Amino acid sequence: MDKLIGAALLLLATVCMVVRERMQLNRRLRALHAWQSILSFARSQIACYALPLDEILAQLEPTLLRDATMGEPAPPHLAQLCEVAGGMLQGRCGALLSALSQRIGTVFREEQLSQLDDLLREWADATSEDERQLERQRRLITPLSLCAACGVVLLLW
Repeated sequence: MDKLIGAALLLLATVCMVVRERMQLNRRLRALHAWQSILSFARSQIACYALPLDEILAQLEPTLLRDATMGEPAPPHLAQLCEVAGGMLQGRCGALLSALSQRIGTVFREEQLSQLDDLLREWADATSEDERQLERQRRLITPLSLCAACGVVLLLW
């Protein structure tokens, strides 16, 4: 009876781990889409109204900011937000945001628009690449984790 309870607890722990990891992957995917929206919004606000970056950040919805930072509190400046999110996101998208945090707000309006246009083009490619990678991870994590748990249960039986 103790072995059965132990096996059930091991399988339950594995299922909880899989659910947590899938939630993390979903959070990362939402962050990619949120950043696409933020960058497009920032580009349009700079182009149409020539707003400063901090005012653009103040106009963003709190849910969009929460998705972009994967639940972490958002810093008050757009460059800091890019730097924080660049560290959270992995792959090419994280590198693009980290690079953006270094140069955004330090150049003239036309140069900012040009940089954001280039970034949005690169972002579309990087996002599709990262989405494919996240989907592969999502498909692999469940069967691998459950097989590993079943193997441990069989070894300990």
